[in-house]
Amino acid sequence: MSGVYRNYLDPRKGSDPTNEALRLLQVLEQRGRQAADAAHVTYERAVLISFAEYAESFRSMQEFLSFCEVIEGRLEDLDEATRGLVAGEVNGVKMRSYGALLKAMGAYLVWIDKRGMVNYFAQAVFLNQLNALEYFREFELPKLPPEVVTPSILELQAEVESRLKQMIDRSIDVPDFRYEE
Repeated sequence: MSGVYRNYLDPRKGSDPTNEALRLLQVLEQRGRQAADAAHVTYERAVLISFAEYAESFRSMQEFLSFCEVIEGRLEDLDEATRGLVAGEVNGVKMRSYGALLKAMGAYLVWIDKRGMVNYFAQAVFLNQLNALEYFREFELPKLPPEVVTPSILELQAEVESRLKQMIDRSIDVPDFRYEE
């Protein structure tokens, strides 16, 4: 479908729900590629990136997944045949990006685990990420067709959640090195 609708998109028909959904889908595909590319860079450079870069890549992916929800909300206005095609495309882009995110998180968490000490301030980031993953597992994955939620995604999700819980448990307080009188 990717190559088809780009050729027939008429920007002058902005109020048409189908054209609006297709325009949003174009943006979704672009953002999905950007999110997946960023996750891939995080995966490839896990031992080189800072914690801030890791946290930022997760935040970017959260924004992308929220954008997916916006598009899914717009699908209600479409006729059933078009809705099915667009929803299938949204689900595919969403799961490819989500899979890339989980892979990147897993690589970074393995690396940070090997470093030993985990900063106490990282605990808040890990808690946020764990909550987001649990929400996605409990509320978003069940809405998707079973064929797009592969067993490998579910296994990776469980592994990343487990690693996050370990990191949360291992977060230690930062010593106070200020001079005391």
